[in-house]
Amino acid sequence: MRPRGRRPAAGVTLLEIIVAMTILGLVAGGIFAALAFGQRVTTASESRLVATEAAQETLERLRMSIGTATLNAGTYPVALPAGSPLLRFGGAGEYTVRNGRFDPATGVIRWGADAEPDATDASYDIKEVAVRVRWTPPTQ
Repeated sequence: MRPRGRRPAAGVTLLEIIVAMTILGLVAGGIFAALAFGQRVTTASESRLVATEAAQETLERLRMSIGTATLNAGTYPVALPAGSPLLRFGGAGEYTVRNGRFDPATGVIRWGADAEPDATDASYDIKEVAVRVRWTPPTQ
């Protein structure tokens, strides 16, 4: 039996509000941390994809120019496409061409001046091309 004149409490106590706000804050913090992590992963993946595409385009262009001066030994810049996300992160690229000659007697490939000291670029039978694309990923 209830005492006369007292009504049951309708509402929540301050302690219940504080507990609910703490739980809500922890859940919201976890959600925001997951979103921030997802954004970093997306940006890193996009940068890798663009770098891979730039390297593939460079290799395709070089493949079509076999026998031209483009494949002379040396290091050359890779042109990143305008608007590339890598440009925001200081992206740059280069490709390096190395000349070689296969020696059938020994089964060894000799590179550069070791193969033929006085040879010209056109006289080598093997070309090695390495494409590098670099950038500084965001750390936010």
